[in-house]
Amino acid sequence: MEDFVPIRLKKNDNPLWKALVRLGRKRKIEFYEFNKIKGLKGFCVWHKGDKAIFINTDILDSEFKCHVLAHELGHAVLHAGVCNRDLYFNDKEYSTKIENEANKFADKLIRLLKRKLQAGEKK
Repeated sequence: MEDFVPIRLKKNDNPLWKALVRLGRKRKIEFYEFNKIKGLKGFCVWHKGDKAIFINTDILDSEFKCHVLAHELGHAVLHAGVCNRDLYFNDKEYSTKIENEANKFADKLIRLLKRKLQAGEKK
C-alpha cells in the first residue's frame, strides 16, 4: 500500500462512515488512508484553503473509526487557519483545549447523523 491512498466509499461501508465522508466532501475536504505511522489514529492538515483528513487503516472497529473521522472533521471545521501550530505542540493546556473541542464536535456530529440515518430508515 502506498503511504497515502484516497478513501473511496464502498457499498458495504458503515452508513455513518459514508455520511461523514460525504459531509466532508461537501466542504471540499479530501480524505486519505495511511498505515505506516504506528500509534497515530488520524490527522488533519490545511494549507491555503485546501484541507485533507488522513485516517489510519489499522483502526478495525468501525464505530471508533467514525469517531476518529468526526474528530478530524472537527479540526477541519473549527481549527483550520486559526490553530496556532507552535502553541499546539508546545503548550499542553492549549493542545488539550483544541483536542477537547474536536471531541465535543465529533460527539455532537455523530449523534446528529445517527438520528438522521435512523429517521431515514423509518421512512
